[in-house]
Amino acid sequence: MKVFINIALFSLLVTTIACKQEYPLPKETSDLVLLVVEGLLNSSGPTVVRLSRTFNPTDVGTVLPVVNAEVTVEGEDNTMFFLPGNTSGEYTSNQLPLDNAVKYRLRIKTTGGQEYLSDFVPVLPSPAIDSVHWERTDDAIQLLVTTHDPQNKTWYYR
Repeated sequence: MKVFINIALFSLLVTTIACKQEYPLPKETSDLVLLVVEGLLNSSGPTVVRLSRTFNPTDVGTVLPVVNAEVTVEGEDNTMFFLPGNTSGEYTSNQLPLDNAVKYRLRIKTTGGQEYLSDFVPVLPSPAIDSVHWERTDDAIQLLVTTHDPQNKTWYYR
């Protein structure tokens, strides 16, 4: 039994030490400038897409917003919705009239002439809320929402 405990402790020690290694960044990342797209196309509320550029991870800096781009949501049925932008690199719509039977993609054209297209994806409607309740914990109140999907197709909730 003592041998097993010693082996287990040694394995734990080796694993712990092995997991704490410094990761040197590749040198080629310093000149790499990529487009960062953050957002969610929402069929039942506001849509916000944030565009920015990467910067050297060793530099201390702020987010570099991409402004004056043309951002559109396109449907396979040739519908198109324009998302106006602001000076923070946010492109928004208060409500997109998305059809659940149509797949949509995001098209981005930057002022530098670069164009980016996402894949077409289906609209995933959120199932109805069954109930909302709350529970008191030691230091807070937790709000809980219960819902279900009878077709078992929805796995992502926000």
